[in-house]
Amino acid sequence: MTVSFADALQAERSHSDSWWLALSQLRSDGQLPRWVDGLGTTGDLHLARELRLRFDIALRDQLALGKGRASDDAGRQMLVDLIETERTLYLRWWEALRRLRRQKSAPQWVMDQSLSRGPDWDRFDEKRSQVNMIMFGVTTVRGQSGEITR
Repeated sequence: MTVSFADALQAERSHSDSWWLALSQLRSDGQLPRWVDGLGTTGDLHLARELRLRFDIALRDQLALGKGRASDDAGRQMLVDLIETERTLYLRWWEALRRLRRQKSAPQWVMDQSLSRGPDWDRFDEKRSQVNMIMFGVTTVRGQSGEITR
């Protein structure tokens, strides 16, 4: 079965959204320790949405130019930078949940889920690799990024 790029990207983003939703629920319930906000997670949802939009626009522009898989160096680098910066936020969300779990400070409803466990990351990594393969022709692009910082 062949998966479209749009479906693969949506699967990756939906998976990471589950981490944000858990953190957001903890925050609204007053159960999120202060150190988590110290990681910079408070403004992440807005930043993630902005990065997603920038990536989607850049991708559309690349495809409109007939470049298909972002084959020119500048376009490819721009897409790598945008998607890897987006993924840096996802990693921060996963890591915050993992630390909550390890410190046994996560509520039971978080502990009962597969969120922030090794297999959860493995499933996300499969989705991330699939997006990379479709878009860039390789399974990992992390080392190729000149990540954008806030």
